[in-house]
Amino acid sequence: MKKLFPILLLLSLPQVHFAQADAAAEARVLQLHHDKFRWMTTTQLDSLGLVLDDRVRYIHSNGWVESRTEVLENLRSKKLSYQAVTVEEAQARAFGKSVVVVGKGKFQVALDGKPLEINLLYTEVYVRHKKHWKLVSRHACKV
Repeated sequence: MKKLFPILLLLSLPQVHFAQADAAAEARVLQLHHDKFRWMTTTQLDSLGLVLDDRVRYIHSNGWVESRTEVLENLRSKKLSYQAVTVEEAQARAFGKSVVVVGKGKFQVALDGKPLEINLLYTEVYVRHKKHWKLVSRHACKV
């Protein structure tokens, strides 16, 4: 048994390393997730643009699908504006070079100047590209 213990210890070390890496990725993406909402409410489009992947699909609860260009342009033109986003809960789970965020929140927005308050469940998928995390997919549904 004494000879087996060092081997078992060495086999468990990669799992510890991966668990730490997963926890760090989850924490980083969760912070980026909150930052993204802040950038949307304050119309910081340069910062927001850095996190949106070129091929992102941003799917709203009414079925409206936006590309990266459309998200940024609709915020710039105020076709859609976010007055406030309250994240009530959000959890991140790492899967290799991807992190999935599942959250629930209250969204105060204006669409074509008409105010709306919507409670949403949403899923966001972030993928690590080189040293940066990019939002590649977002899908929301009304609660």
